Amino acid sequence: LVNGTAWSLPTVPRGTGSHASISSLGLVRATPATEALPFLIQWRRDGSNPATLAACLQATRQTLTQPTPLFPPGTQAIGTRHYLVVIRSIAFRDAAELAEKSGGHLAVASEDSEAVEIDSLAENLVADDGLWLGGMKPAADWVWVTGEPWKYATWADENPSQNANSALVTIPGKGWAPQDPSVQVNGFIIEWSKDRESTARAAPGVDVPAGTGIDDLLARAKDLVIAADKKRNDQLAANAKNFAWDLDLFIRGLSKSDQLIWQPEVNDLKATVRGLRVPEQIPAESGIKLSAPMAKVAAYCAEKQRQIDASFISDADRIRMAYIGRVREAFANAEQRGQRDAAIALRQLLVDSGKLEPWIESFGIEPRPPNPVPKAVGGND
Repeated sequence: LVNGTAWSLPTVPRGTGSHASISSLGLVRATPATEALPFLIQWRRDGSNPATLAACLQATRQTLTQPTPLFPPGTQAIGTRHYLVVIRSIAFRDAAELAEKSGGHLAVASEDSEAVEIDSLAENLVADDGLWLGGMKPAADWVWVTGEPWKYATWADENPSQNANSALVTIPGKGWAPQDPSVQVNGFIIEWSKDRESTARAAPGVDVPAGTGIDDLLARAKDLVIAADKKRNDQLAANAKNFAWDLDLFIRGLSKSDQLIWQPEVNDLKATVRGLRVPEQIPAESGIKLSAPMAKVAAYCAEKQRQIDASFISDADRIRMAYIGRVREAFANAEQRGQRDAAIALRQLLVDSGKLEPWIESFGIEPRPPNPVPKAVGGND
């Protein structure tokens, strides 16, 4: 279903097509996506939308190792392969990144049988500008993004352009055609295959072809992120120390009788610190009684901790953006020189660094460590 949940009807609906419709009698039928029908819209009150393309592709990537992955609505299974046609004005590199973020890749047709499969997916679509496939011509020869050998082609023109730095589109009803990768065409086709492993599955820490200089760049980025994390931990340690110090100052400023009253509360509050982190808030159910000065210390140190965390995230993002800039330069150079393997690996590095927090996690660092939650005094930790 479009919200990412599995189809739960006990029987497969009758009809032909890859989409579901419902009749006036309440019967669900399989219907071609090209059929014009009225439709219903549903909104979530919290404003979220689990049916966006990005959300669906993320759900697919997260469930690919499960027995029944959650493929996006409209995905068609042909043999052991799954295909999704996405109609969206887009350039080649953006399409390739979206496909790779889903755990798949742009569709390839290294055999004539695969070309027939792909042609059948698009035959009823109107896409005069074409749909991106996973073919590239970085230099003299055409290659597939998966690294599979180029053995077959079904060109729309008997004499296609031989320009280097081209990418491949399929035009429904006509055939394949070379296209400038920067041009926005009508859409693209994603493929998920169980019968082969894409050579584009690079990740931070894996080997990148020699000569790109990315191994050193990746190691440098990792060192900088680790240094930023150490700086954060040093600041958190100082903040936790001030937390305890200011609470002790509060106690020392009280009379002997008030010290007897507030010392147990201060001890309980100091005991909430875990892993250099102070609690973000002190819930009433914790049983810890806060005087006005104690509450002020707790609030000040919690805010300081938020500032420290925000500073680390900002520093890490600056490191990531500088890293992405260098990888993009290396990717462009690899494409220009026709270094296919390097270009594939570098493109995957760009995909893997697309989101900040997963990128930080790839270095073994937790982007946002959890804050301690004070439990009821005397309760189990």
